[in-house]
Amino acid sequence: PHVARKRQALVRRGHGVHMTHLPDGAAHCVTTTPLDFDRVAVAPDGDITAPSYTERVRELLLCGRPRQHLGMRTVSQLFGISERTLRRHLVAEGTSFATIVSDSLSSVASRYLIEERRSIQETARDLGFADKASFHRAFKRWTGMTPKTFCRRQALAINPSLTPSPSAESHA
Repeated sequence: PHVARKRQALVRRGHGVHMTHLPDGAAHCVTTTPLDFDRVAVAPDGDITAPSYTERVRELLLCGRPRQHLGMRTVSQLFGISERTLRRHLVAEGTSFATIVSDSLSSVASRYLIEERRSIQETARDLGFADKASFHRAFKRWTGMTPKTFCRRQALAINPSLTPSPSAESHA
């Protein structure tokens, strides 16, 4: 009976992706079934385990538009819990909201630069940075290198026959 209740609660959350409208009028993308049900783990004792809050927050941040910069208050409202409860769950999982946001932005920035071949300026703008310099500092904090060096190294990894000039490495 206990397991059945958990399974039903997870199923009732919905299917696929839907938009949630908050009091401020903004619409936010929320994944339900792929995040909350399809990836549910069933333990040998029959207990059902939902994805961690870390996974749920990351999926939510990656699902929406990066420049929206969903705050902890908005995310906790979308989960139907208080900010304090969300913070407590994340601390128990060994992370913080700020860390998840940074990891998510880093992931999106890398994808924009490499897979979508956006310029550094476009990427900075699309992620909501005030200017290119702010994005440079954040990207270097996330990856340990500038966006230009990152792109160059990714290009070398794909095509090792490209050889960087010594002066080009020192300017990045």
